Amino acid sequence: MVRHTNKFKKRALASVISTMALSMAAGSNAQGIAEEEVIVTGIRGSLQSSLDFKRDSKGVVDAINAEDIGKFPDTNLAESLQRISGVSINRSNGEGQQVTVRGFGADFNLVTLNGRHMPTAFTDFSATAASTRAFDFSNIAAEGVTGVQVHKTGKASVATGGIGATINISTFKPLDKPGFQASIGGKLVHDTTNEEGSDVTPEISALISSTFGFDDSIGISFVGSRQERDSGSNGVNHNDWTAQAWNPDSFAGAEVINAPNEGDTWFLPRNLIWQIDDTERERTNAQLTFQFRPIERLTATLDYTYSELEIEQHRSEQSVWFAGNVDFIEFADGPIATPLIFSETHPNIADDPLTPEDERVAGQDLTFASIEQSLRNENKSFGINLAFEATDNLSFNLDFHDSSAESGPKDPVLGNASRFSVAAFAIENQTVNYGRDVATIDVTINDAGIIGGGDGEYSAADLASTRGFAQYNDNSTDVQQLQLSGKLEFDDGGIDFGIEARSMENNSRSAEIQPVFGDWNGTDPGILPDEFFTPFNYASRFGGNGFSEGFVYDFDELALWASQQFNAGTALFSDFVGEGGTFSTDREFDTNRTIEEDTFAVFFQANTTATLAGKDIDIVAGLRYERTDVDAASVITLPEVIRWEDNDDFLIVRGDNLESFERSGSYSALLPSIDVNFDIIEDLVARVSYGDTLARPTYDRLSADISNFSFNAGAGPTASAGNPDLDPIIASNLDLSLEWYYGDASVASVGYFRKDVDNFVGTSVIDQTQFGLTDPRLGDRGLAAAQDLGFADAQAAFNDNATAFFNQVLENDGLDPADQTTFIDGTAALGDPLVLWATSTPVNNRASTVSGFEFNVQHFFGESGFGAIANYTLVNGDVELDVLADPLDETLEDQFVLSGLSDTFNLVGFYEKYGFQARISLNWRDEFFTGTEGNREPRFTEEFTQVDINVSYDINDNFNVFLEGININEEDSRQFGRTSSQLLQYNELGARYQLGARYKF
Repeated sequence: MVRHTNKFKKRALASVISTMALSMAAGSNAQGIAEEEVIVTGIRGSLQSSLDFKRDSKGVVDAINAEDIGKFPDTNLAESLQRISGVSINRSNGEGQQVTVRGFGADFNLVTLNGRHMPTAFTDFSATAASTRAFDFSNIAAEGVTGVQVHKTGKASVATGGIGATINISTFKPLDKPGFQASIGGKLVHDTTNEEGSDVTPEISALISSTFGFDDSIGISFVGSRQERDSGSNGVNHNDWTAQAWNPDSFAGAEVINAPNEGDTWFLPRNLIWQIDDTERERTNAQLTFQFRPIERLTATLDYTYSELEIEQHRSEQSVWFAGNVDFIEFADGPIATPLIFSETHPNIADDPLTPEDERVAGQDLTFASIEQSLRNENKSFGINLAFEATDNLSFNLDFHDSSAESGPKDPVLGNASRFSVAAFAIENQTVNYGRDVATIDVTINDAGIIGGGDGEYSAADLASTRGFAQYNDNSTDVQQLQLSGKLEFDDGGIDFGIEARSMENNSRSAEIQPVFGDWNGTDPGILPDEFFTPFNYASRFGGNGFSEGFVYDFDELALWASQQFNAGTALFSDFVGEGGTFSTDREFDTNRTIEEDTFAVFFQANTTATLAGKDIDIVAGLRYERTDVDAASVITLPEVIRWEDNDDFLIVRGDNLESFERSGSYSALLPSIDVNFDIIEDLVARVSYGDTLARPTYDRLSADISNFSFNAGAGPTASAGNPDLDPIIASNLDLSLEWYYGDASVASVGYFRKDVDNFVGTSVIDQTQFGLTDPRLGDRGLAAAQDLGFADAQAAFNDNATAFFNQVLENDGLDPADQTTFIDGTAALGDPLVLWATSTPVNNRASTVSGFEFNVQHFFGESGFGAIANYTLVNGDVELDVLADPLDETLEDQFVLSGLSDTFNLVGFYEKYGFQARISLNWRDEFFTGTEGNREPRFTEEFTQVDINVSYDINDNFNVFLEGININEEDSRQFGRTSSQLLQYNELGARYQLGARYKF
């Protein structure tokens, strides 16, 4: 065994036992983990317990332990984990959601609950079912958690699925704390961003545990919590930036400042959206645990864990869309030509008012939207565990659990997101300014071109209805896992062994309907009742700069009215159902995917203590074998036709019949590992670890069908296909570290890690025809219309003026271009050519190396009560994007980029004495690559710094009051494209404060 000084031995005894338990199988359920025993409460006790666990672990392991019964350092587990070196987090609505470890994002990390694989199900407000393996920490309250362990190195006995880390969450067990234990706490939550909800919302939590019977052989515990939170957010959103070659002749009449050279690539903004969100969130957590120890050597544990997270959000938007009538551009400095100021003018509105014989509306549109969004996540887990000590040296652990995770809309009728958009087609000039802190929208309105308006005064009467969306997706994952592990101990070592069988099924469904109001060009202005619209100054939420005469309206009210118009026979509205005085969507799923994974695993691991040069050396070596069979099935409605609806607007229409696709795959992996620990001198610990780990491809990449069809005239037709025969991502990991335990609860450490990763999932793009889909522009009728307009071919006519070309095709077919319900379907009968889709298929074709350093210091200043923690993680890899690569010459598929790779820094100062505790924490994360846009352009998240505080006072041994502040520096989040000037998303987050009290019985 590793030799320690006496002051560590008593505290470390529990941690040594827990280390043995945690080093058992993926399967070794961490029931009865002794390090959960909190010997000394408070900040110092928690840090001491975590430090002892780290010191006595084999390999590189970090831990966070509860400060007291029912009291974890942070309300959110992710926000506690971010203070461990090498761990950073992603936030949603200002709260920690997913973790990144050593540059590897949430899909590359495995989260277990008491040693069990937990199912994950995560959706958002979009129409695409998000089949991710990422664990959402915002679902779990921290009150019932006794500890979190982060295994950064591979080990045969540790569950597979994470190449960044395996993170185990330990929960309260009654037999670990004999007798009666109870605590109850309450908080008043104030989110400074709230505008429409309650300024103060409640949170309550309770833990109760009791043991009874002979020698406390029976135990039962219950942990529960309930939280409500109302918040708001002002945000700026951008669909994408489109790369083009600079041609000065195209902007001959425009004023251009700092222009690129002819032929250089520049980026054209597509639109700019101001959005205002009001969000209500409710979270419920509960865990019931029963333990029975009929004899000293046998402990049975039954537990049931439940969590539910419900989110409702109302969003109002004001947006402008760019048409190309540019009169002013000022470009930012730098090699990537991006507009700082972009202005368009549409003089025809003022100079040439329309007549009723012309189109209904003209001019560029100022668009408003009302969106209702909802989300409900539910997690359930039932488990049984038997821990048996056959002899003093031989023990077994049998564990089974059946767990499920479901995510979908809170209101199944409305779906994840339902949208009603209106617009005033009356913009004379529109200007966006990206050079300010918040991008602004300036608009000049002239309603002379609006039939029914034209009174020279901009008002609700100028608004016309446009498109609507009703989106639905849900996702569920079920896991059944049986694990048997054992441990045989010798005088100078031992053997761990185990076997595991796990069955997983993931199901995702999605649907999207586009109710036709007035199509993209709007219906007759004035048809919408004026009383539905309330004037609103969006600019007041964004620094007071920009257009101030916007509107907000209630989605339910307007959508119900529209559905009644449809039911009354008005052809302007369709695909709505109004029943019982409420709006609802007529939902039919067009995609239903199922992924089944069956995994068998067996491991063997030996540990011993050897002596070299008079020094004890702890060695743990093991081998793990896993085989996984994958079966994928999809039931989808097939795309039948491409519908040309207006200028460059296209809709892919699906049929009514469902088609089935089935494919399968399998893989196996042999994963060796070895850990060596030794004391160079007393209190100076060296670690060397090597091991192979794996992560599995996300579920959406394993699908059996072809999906995500996009017919974009600018970016080209694209589609994507799944591949259930993908191999797992394999990492060979080397870790070297030095840890100096120089004082009571004090340590300084430095570590180096290197991960050589193979089988990363890249993309193979092949041009293919799909399902006989044809291009409605380029057949016989398109050629005839092009020649009528003086062009030799249809593509040239479309590129020159898509609107005129579309109208000419309609006229040639005897249709009225002014009729907004007209469209053109692609058909092979008229010579329309088959579309070649750039079909992206995931393949294992990437390898890379990620390496870095972790520096950590934890120091207590004697008995003063003061202490501090500082850590810094530096991550490097050959997986970074070359943003200067010309997108017109290559796409992002030509580069391999790892999302989430970033440096992190944490600084924590604390004081604890005389019943008073105070902690202030600073967390910094550097800029990192987030993902790609629909046009295959990159998205980066800007560097982020957050400051949190926690102050508490023990009125007596049982009663404690506290104040917590999260993001008190009110740091906002921002995402951008190839350069910081290419704004993609901005959200104001604000501070959140929690005032509470806690009583311990």
